[in-house]
Amino acid sequence: MMQIQTADDIREELKKIFQSDEVRDGVRGCHGTLQVYARLVQKRIVEPMLSERGADVTFDDLGHDTPFKSCWNKAVRGESEDWDCRWLAEVFVNSSIENTDDIWNRMKNEGIEEINNDILNNLPDILLGQSDKPLTGAGLRSWVTSELVFIKMNGDRPETCNEFGEPGQPPQLLLGGMIDDIDLKNTEIFGLMSFHGEGIDHDEGQKAWSAWRREMGAQGLDKRGRFDSLYGLAIHTMGSTTKVGVTSMMLRQDENVSVEITEEGVRVYRGQVNGLKNIVDEGEFICGRRQSLSRILVDGGFTAEEAEDYLDRLAATSSAFTAKIPDHSSIMYAIDPETLYAFDMGDDDMVYDIEKEEALPIYLAGNFPMVQMTTHRERQAQSTSENASEGPEI
Repeated sequence: MMQIQTADDIREELKKIFQSDEVRDGVRGCHGTLQVYARLVQKRIVEPMLSERGADVTFDDLGHDTPFKSCWNKAVRGESEDWDCRWLAEVFVNSSIENTDDIWNRMKNEGIEEINNDILNNLPDILLGQSDKPLTGAGLRSWVTSELVFIKMNGDRPETCNEFGEPGQPPQLLLGGMIDDIDLKNTEIFGLMSFHGEGIDHDEGQKAWSAWRREMGAQGLDKRGRFDSLYGLAIHTMGSTTKVGVTSMMLRQDENVSVEITEEGVRVYRGQVNGLKNIVDEGEFICGRRQSLSRILVDGGFTAEEAEDYLDRLAATSSAFTAKIPDHSSIMYAIDPETLYAFDMGDDDMVYDIEKEEALPIYLAGNFPMVQMTTHRERQAQSTSENASEGPEI
């Protein structure tokens, strides 16, 4: 593999890419010629450039947690996966033909030479930081806000900026939880992980689930894209609480929640806590005022009597619980999606076999003091700070 140091080096390697067998025959997993280009640009140009410059070229996207950052930093460490090009090299390749006229028509009608010429003319300057044009692409979509993050190349390393090239800004991060005071008397809290359970007829459970989905749609809480960012998920949780009176939290698939009911109220913890009732199903925890859930069921076709009977029977299963809370209680609920999705654990792990003292509360309703709910990032920063203060082991 030749060394990649100058614009001429990049151009020579691009000419080889344009004539390579992979472009003619296709590459499994790549959709179209431009994605094949991106994969080869990453393997033959970007990765060699990074390896020649050592490990001190990591990219900080200021906390937006873009796929581009993850892929760039893996490439720096020599740990790239085959399809990281979709998030990394495509940003550069697509930016090099941003002003090419009628790209897709040219691709269909053998106009690839003009596209190749634009890549040849523009990509070297982009990769070497000799173009001031801010770059963006799907790989630079912020996990926090879902907005596009722009970069410009400072020499051969990316730096965040806005669309005008001015320095980038970190996103405003979320609170760990929200609190809601209840002035009503005789309030009952109902929580569920599934509308089905032992002794619940399938059609009845399906009818209840459909009523819930209809309510979410009516309130604009099922919009496409809500799973694309921390903001989207948090807005979903807060919106369901304020608009419906029932909190919807998205958890990891098949995750448990554990319930502790006392005279003071109810505490719900993330995961399987030893000694407490667990409820589990598909990964959405729904919890709030029982009267609100009952109203949703009635709007969905149940009679008032049928709705109450259904909720009573569901609460007796492993899918749900019900609990009266004292007058003038408060509710506090977690809104940090990274806490709910257990970002502190491995991708395939579940939160189970933990003691109550170690458990994270995600929903509190009662007249006891409300604990402070922190975000995953706050706990991560605290842990890093504590480890740093301890110093190295001697």
